[in-house]
Amino acid sequence: MIQRAGRIEDIDHVANFLASDCLQVATFGESKGLLEAGVDDGSIELTMRLWGYMHWVGYVPRLHRAKKWFNMIVKPKLRIILAMLPSLLTQKTTIHSEPASQKTEHVFIWMRKRIRDRFDSFASEKLPMKATDIATRLLQIHAEKPALKAHWVSEMLGTNFGAGVETTAITISSFLDFVISHPGCQEKIQREIDGARAAGELSKIPKLTEIESLPYLSACLNESKRLHPAVGSPLQRVVPHGGMELEGKWLPAGTAIGINPWVMGRNKSLFGANADAFRPERWFEMSPEQLKACGAYLWASEFSGYMNLTMEQKQIACSLVLEYALALENIWPKQF
Repeated sequence: MIQRAGRIEDIDHVANFLASDCLQVATFGESKGLLEAGVDDGSIELTMRLWGYMHWVGYVPRLHRAKKWFNMIVKPKLRIILAMLPSLLTQKTTIHSEPASQKTEHVFIWMRKRIRDRFDSFASEKLPMKATDIATRLLQIHAEKPALKAHWVSEMLGTNFGAGVETTAITISSFLDFVISHPGCQEKIQREIDGARAAGELSKIPKLTEIESLPYLSACLNESKRLHPAVGSPLQRVVPHGGMELEGKWLPAGTAIGINPWVMGRNKSLFGANADAFRPERWFEMSPEQLKACGAYLWASEFSGYMNLTMEQKQIACSLVLEYALALENIWPKQF
């Protein structure tokens, strides 16, 4: 990144490459180097497609069952029919599915190879004593507690590979957009960082414990997540045994209810009349009760390990502001 200083970069691309590399290093101790290459090898595109699909089937499970039925029952018969009609195969609008692209294969092959390598190291007792990444630690736990099945470890590593990429990238890109586009905000963060460094409270490479002493940076991240949540679908809760009354309506036990984080983040009774404005200072003015209300719905939007992702986001945000003076090349009207 430092070598590209002075160049125009797409904030969304940089945030996705950075988040992907960080999570791969945290999971496997190495990455594919998307940020350095500056080109998506298919990882980001695939992650977005997968999460887009999972959002739909998460709320409408029948879609997944229908797709599974189509792939198992209908598609094989279509292939037989098409094989009997060779002339149709030359047309662009063929019905049969094409082989997975090299990009998609590369993403999964890369991940599977790392998981297989770790299991090989585990089988040959070559795992390091000290875990420096999530894969090693999970295999150590698997060795200590066989109740943690090997296929569970593989699934956990595969999920960790992409589960936090999109949410982290959305948060970082929106943070940068808001901070850069609001005059004085970036300068306030920089002064806070400079003050902490002058006082000897911030290392050259900031530690997580040190970043916790940067309240304005945290407020900017919270405000970014409030106005541009990483998840745009309702976060469901299940009504407990006995049912409950909510807003004058009786809800029986087992009912799934939820609030969209985008709506909750603009709740004027919670955030005031200027709820649509980016104003980090509001986080220093809120009461403990208001902060608790935020935590119940807003910050749960990052369902894939909120605390871990928050620490990652703070470290990335701090490092970017610390190393670069950022400016927008094109300022587009806010759409949300």
